[in-house]
Amino acid sequence: MSRALDRLAENTKPEVITPRRAIALLIYGLLPPDDAENFKPANLSVETIVRMLRQSNEVRNRTVSIDHVYKLARDMTNNKWLWTGDPIKIDTAGYVRDGQHRLLAVIHSGTTQTFNVVRNVTPESQLAMDVGRPRGVAGQMQMAGHASSAHVTAIANMLLRWRAKRMLNTHQSSVMEVAQILAEETDIHAALTATWRIRRNINRAPQAALGAAYVEAGHLDAEARDEFFELLTTGAGLQSGSPILVLRNKMSGQVAIHVRYQRAGQLWQIVHAWNKWRQGKTLSLMVVPKSLTSDTFPTML
Repeated sequence: MSRALDRLAENTKPEVITPRRAIALLIYGLLPPDDAENFKPANLSVETIVRMLRQSNEVRNRTVSIDHVYKLARDMTNNKWLWTGDPIKIDTAGYVRDGQHRLLAVIHSGTTQTFNVVRNVTPESQLAMDVGRPRGVAGQMQMAGHASSAHVTAIANMLLRWRAKRMLNTHQSSVMEVAQILAEETDIHAALTATWRIRRNINRAPQAALGAAYVEAGHLDAEARDEFFELLTTGAGLQSGSPILVLRNKMSGQVAIHVRYQRAGQLWQIVHAWNKWRQGKTLSLMVVPKSLTSDTFPTML
């Protein structure tokens, strides 16, 4: 066995990581010895640990993305976390050099996970960590066999944000969440076909928002959904005051709007037109409310 393999075998082993153990790994060296000895981590939150990491005198890792932590934690909580063999890496001084998001997710989820832990990596080795080409969710869905993976993933992400009431907040969907909704919502691929037809007639029509609305409308009334989307596609016979006509005109003249409202605003317009049409009401103007929040974002009627 080579020296490198000997070293790997000597310093790598699976470890059961509880929330308490994750806290101990993350805050190692951040407290004076006396404080560390008396430290009681039972109720320490992820946010508190992140503040401690940010306030440390030496930067040993990337800035923590809380949204990424929450994404991983949801998978752990929902028993969707998959063991991939990727190790937690601890340097020769005892500091976590790779794996802080996974450890924080263990704490946030309150679960216990098993990871390979590699110890005694050199501090300089962090320069070579996570510098390869990342695999995005759409790429993972392509490898899973989904045609037009970027487009169906965009629709899936829109549905997940909408259902989680995070339309105007930051939100990262995990690979497992996207894979699950694509398996459950078989209409997503049909939605993609319907939105492509619309985009041939309305150049700026928002595909992800239309696709999400198509799926949700199908749960309410598939026949009404097909009629709504056909009228939206062709515009045939639409009279002045028709919510669908107003929506068509709005999408045709759509200009760039504030990024915070861009996708949420596009979906709001579709939902608003659908609800008015279902209620048999007319519509003359369509303006996204400035007071719109994730909590007040409308559902389809």
